[in-house]
Formats: sequence, C-alpha cells, structure tokens
Amino acid sequence: MPAPAPPAPDPATAPLVSGVPRFRRPPPPPNYPARARDRGEEGSVALRLLVDAEGGTREVRVQHSSGNRLLDEAAIAAARRWEVEPAVIGGRRTMAWVEVPVRFRLEE
Repeated sequence: MPAPAPPAPDPATAPLVSGVPRFRRPPPPPNYPARARDRGEEGSVALRLLVDAEGGTREVRVQHSSGNRLLDEAAIAAARRWEVEPAVIGGRRTMAWVEVPVRFRLEE
C-alpha cells in the first residue's frame, strides 16, 4: 500500500517573496473587459499569487483593488494562466506568495 500523501501546506504559513516575480515565459496580458474599455475605465490591481513548489498557481487574491470589479476579475482570470517560477529558499523550491501588479491602460 502506498504511503499516504503528506498534508497540503498551509497558505497562511507560506512566505511572501519580495521583488519582481520570475515568470517561466512572458505572461500574456489580461483581456481588457469590453464594457470597461467602452466606458474609458482604467486602473491597477495588486494581486497576490500563491505559487507551489512546482510553479503552479494555487490561489489568487486581490491585495489592492482597482475599484472596478470588471478589471479586478480580468486580472484574476489572467493570473490563473500565468506560469511563475517557484520560490527558492534555503536551496529548495517552496510554496510562497508573490505580488504582481496588473495595470489596465487605454492606448491614446
């Protein structure tokens, strides 16, 4: 009989990695919501991503909202598709939180 899987790490104890996150490949930008674009709405969303030791995004949280639900939701949806390099602490890959700013700006 195989050994039981170890318990899942607790996100509350995962460290926050400072600095610019490292992406495995350039992250595709979020889709600008058509309704927000039509209204001329812009904004910035600060996301916090929980990245596991294999580089998978386990959780996405809005750290600071843009004040616009459509922009916040578009940022979250995009972040779920991004591939972030896992944090390395003490020479080992580990689950950690990373902060990522997402800006929505209309071209002039």
